[in-house]
Amino acid sequence: MTIARQAPTLAVGLHLVMAGGKAALPPAQNPHIVDQNGHFPGDPVVAGLRYFSSSTAQTELAAEMEAQFERFAATGLPLSHVDGHMHPTVFRLLLPLAEEHGAQGLRLPCDDFRLSVGYDGLRIVPPLADPTTGLVTCC
Repeated sequence: MTIARQAPTLAVGLHLVMAGGKAALPPAQNPHIVDQNGHFPGDPVVAGLRYFSSSTAQTELAAEMEAQFERFAATGLPLSHVDGHMHPTVFRLLLPLAEEHGAQGLRLPCDDFRLSVGYDGLRIVPPLADPTTGLVTCC
C-alpha cells in the first residue's frame, strides 16, 4: 500500500478471491461457500458448481464480494478496476457491485483456454475460444 500511496497515478484494483483463498467474512456468515476455516474450495470447478447451483451460496457470495469491496475501500485508495478469475455467476453479481463502488473497469485474465479445459475434467466449460488458437480474447 505504501507504493500505491506514493504513486497517485498508479491504477490500483481489487482482486476478488472466490476460490483457492480465504474469505473476508467469518465462516459462520458464509458456511455454504467456505470451509470451517474460512477458505474457499481450491478447485475453481467445484467452487463454480457450488455458486451456480445454490441460491443460498449466491446470497453468501454476494455478501462476501461486498465485504471484499469494503476492505478495499477501507484502504482509502481510489478503485481503478476489479479483477479475478470470474465464473459467470460471480460476474453477474460483480457488475452492480463494481459500478456501485466506482470501479472504472474490469480486468479479466487472458488464459490459454486449452489449458483451462485440460483442468476441466467434467467438460462443462463451453467452447468459447478461438478454435485455431484456443485463446479467449478478454482484455
